[in-house]
Amino acid sequence: MRKSFFLGALFLFVLFSMQVVHAQDLPLGLKNYYNLGLDMRLSKRWTARVKQLYGFDVRPDYQLRLLLNTLSVEYRLNRAMRVELAYRPMYFRGNTRFLWYHRVSARTSHTQRLGDFRWKNSITAEWFFPQLAKYKYRFIWTSRFYLPSINFWRARPYLQGQLYYYLDGKPLKYYDASGEWLVTQAPNDFHRARFSLGMRFRPSRILRLSLYYTLQKEFNTNFTKNRDINVPNKSGSKIRYAFNDYSIIGASLSFRLDFRK
Repeated sequence: MRKSFFLGALFLFVLFSMQVVHAQDLPLGLKNYYNLGLDMRLSKRWTARVKQLYGFDVRPDYQLRLLLNTLSVEYRLNRAMRVELAYRPMYFRGNTRFLWYHRVSARTSHTQRLGDFRWKNSITAEWFFPQLAKYKYRFIWTSRFYLPSINFWRARPYLQGQLYYYLDGKPLKYYDASGEWLVTQAPNDFHRARFSLGMRFRPSRILRLSLYYTLQKEFNTNFTKNRDINVPNKSGSKIRYAFNDYSIIGASLSFRLDFRK
């Protein structure tokens, strides 16, 4: 117990004593994400987590663009249902300046076992401050389907899809084809999807490793009127709230400590 507590305290000290680099959108192109985390099982129902994600632009000079910290606590309602509260300060490196934001989120998830398969669905609500251009609040539906495990390191392939709804962004001015002003309002609608293919490993009792590829696409729908992003300004010389499309090759490594008596 004392050894586990010491390891956990040391991990927290290293994690938050690291120098922080301070773009509301990441640049287009291929990214590399590296995630380091610590899961602390406090009791039968409570788990606390600390994570740090590093996001790099692969081209042209492999520059660190994103640093995302996470502090979260999870409560297990039963074997299938869980709820989580999280605080995530984010640091972006833009082209000309450093930007920082905060994110508070709540998530509920349900996991269903289908023989050797597993299907996990979750809904996440997020609040960003300061406000981002495209949204202040964001809602995410995530569906992950696990295939049967493989003997090597208890590997389990998975497929994942995510759908994002943007709410209460900074208002945009919308014009018709002749340049006549129509309305000014926030682009509230479904505007992002992510598709992932990954593999989760369990090399040991306390170690978890994931490797994945993610494709992100932003888009407009026909569900609403004058709620688009990626729209021209009045003169047509500039695109406002451009689509942010990119792909990610990522790795996640987490350690698990058990503080239950």
